[in-house]
Amino acid sequence: MAILTDVGGVRIGLDGESAPDLDLLRLREPSAEEIPGLLATGYLIRPSEVTWLAPTGAGAGEFLSRLSGKDRQNIRTAQKSLAASGARIEIGTVHEQFMDEFLTLYARALEGMTNAIPVAIKQRDAMLADSDAYFAVAVREAGRLVAACLAVRDAGRDLVRIRFSAAEAHLRGASVTRVLYLAAIDEARSRGVGRVSLGTDLNLYGHIVQPGLFSFKVRLGFEAHSSPLAIDHGHDLAERIISLRRLGEPTLTLAYATRPDGTGIDQFTPLHLHVFTRETAPDLRPYRATFVGGVTVHHSGTA
Repeated sequence: MAILTDVGGVRIGLDGESAPDLDLLRLREPSAEEIPGLLATGYLIRPSEVTWLAPTGAGAGEFLSRLSGKDRQNIRTAQKSLAASGARIEIGTVHEQFMDEFLTLYARALEGMTNAIPVAIKQRDAMLADSDAYFAVAVREAGRLVAACLAVRDAGRDLVRIRFSAAEAHLRGASVTRVLYLAAIDEARSRGVGRVSLGTDLNLYGHIVQPGLFSFKVRLGFEAHSSPLAIDHGHDLAERIISLRRLGEPTLTLAYATRPDGTGIDQFTPLHLHVFTRETAPDLRPYRATFVGGVTVHHSGTA
């Protein structure tokens, strides 16, 4: 059988047949005829990636009104703290000098992350080749870049995508990333763009991306959508999680809803959140989201 040993040593059986020491079983783009049998044997049918979207709204106040009182307060506190420190927030173009400055900051931020992949570094030249479509939100202290995010306007859609962000260690716990994102949303709105994306994630939180990223994006007022359906990117998978030994605790994925009779899936109803955990009574509060059609907790097969 075909086995992929992925980032972090995760072992994935790619043809749906089980073998010793596998963490996942996965089939790419299952057919409508295959899906009922896969569902019956414990597979989920899910998009390979999810894209986080939100309307820019009529103004900053409207966007902030979607957030909880605690999250609004955290953002205001971060804004005041940055102002008091003398830091400046700038909107600027993405050119070679700035890109190298940003990627140095980005590389340092990746050092403490588990299973991190330096995507922005790999895409440096491609972003510079399309630099007219990009803008940057930067925070500088005494002229030195201490935090930034890169955003790009999607020419084919009414959409600005916030792609990459990074901050120095002393700012990572201070909600500065939220301040950057809100400034990027304000800039998108000023350019007449109606929607903003907070990126496209691999739809397996607990492997390359972590569960905390899911809850972070929810708290910022974004909703996750199937990337194949929302932006025609990625594909669908049939997947069964066998073990959490090399995955995170918990591990999350968003799957298509199953029809009540088990004969297939409904891609046009809200995605269903599946939580895989060793805990008998996991705390699900960080993963609550209005766009989720339901939550299922899985305890079995997670030794």
